[in-house]
Amino acid sequence: MEVTTTGELQLNFGSADGLSFWVDAKPTPLQDSMTISLGKGRHRFTLAIDRKARTTPLRIEVNEAENSKAQFQIVSGK
Repeated sequence: MEVTTTGELQLNFGSADGLSFWVDAKPTPLQDSMTISLGKGRHRFTLAIDRKARTTPLRIEVNEAENSKAQFQIVSGK
């Protein structure tokens, strides 16, 4: 994730069941829908999936949070 303007992002996972989440290698509490604040620059999101605990497909939506000035673009892996 490349953040070009600092601000809050809204992440929607549908369900957080069976998921663990890290932002820039820092464990981050996960909710079905959550808001995170990110500074300008490149950030890495990492997800671990416990396939025994998660029975639904994974879908992630990332948007600017309401009234946030954040701007970002998705950067694919190496």
